[in-house]
Amino acid sequence: MSELYLTLVVIADENASELHFRLKFKLKMKKLKEAYRKRFNLQVETLKFVYNDRIINDDDTPEMLDMKNGEIIDVYLEKEHLVLKVIDANDMSELHIKTNSLDLKLIKLKKLYIDVKGVNEVDLLKFIYDGHVLNDDDTPKSLEMKDQDVIKVYSNNQYFSQLIKEYNFYDLKH
Repeated sequence: MSELYLTLVVIADENASELHFRLKFKLKMKKLKEAYRKRFNLQVETLKFVYNDRIINDDDTPEMLDMKNGEIIDVYLEKEHLVLKVIDANDMSELHIKTNSLDLKLIKLKKLYIDVKGVNEVDLLKFIYDGHVLNDDDTPKSLEMKDQDVIKVYSNNQYFSQLIKEYNFYDLKH
């Protein structure tokens, strides 16, 4: 009967604390992850569980991973950050902005940009990501931004000139 169970050692990278879990060979690893998360009051999305240099997926089982009694699982806290490149469309200068929160409202990024560049008003600029004008309430998470993604900054005049070029708009005043 004891062959149906094994004990795994889970070691956290941050503090080298060690927990022992007794589980069935066919139990999905999602259950172990949830138990660990509850023990330390963490979100499971911020944790990475690794066995033999392989990330453990929720649907994996000890049997699928060919685990033996006493095997060690390492747990790492994934840092939630990314670096965004903000490029001035006028002079092509780049500003690299690191955020430690994927839920950061982009109005803060805009304000930081105008402070660094010495621009008087954010309303005179258009921040463009993936062809779309960024809204103040957008976040890197809501836009599914990745590390090193590019945001281009245009003055309103540049932005409308760019639209005219891209979409073949013509000035009908003449």
